[in-house]
Amino acid sequence: MFLYGYPGNGKTSIAERITRCFGSTVWIPRVMYVEGQIIKFYDATSHEPIEVESSGGFLDELDFDRRWVRIRRPTIVAGGELRMEDLEIHLTP
Repeated sequence: MFLYGYPGNGKTSIAERITRCFGSTVWIPRVMYVEGQIIKFYDATSHEPIEVESSGGFLDELDFDRRWVRIRRPTIVAGGELRMEDLEIHLTP
């Protein structure tokens, strides 16, 4: 979601509250393979990984697909430096 408007009208406050409405963590794939290309989703600069703890129950929470990572749901705030080309997928050989 992108919020646009003049400074001081509550965009950041709204974005942070919307993020909290959906829970504090989310599972994302580390990468995806699409039409012969590897697309990296997990970014250590924007995502904070959350340690998965064992509950000791029958279905152990540590038994999960390691291709996915549990992260704190991010709210990323960008100012005027964000350009349309920054939103496109770029090839990094």
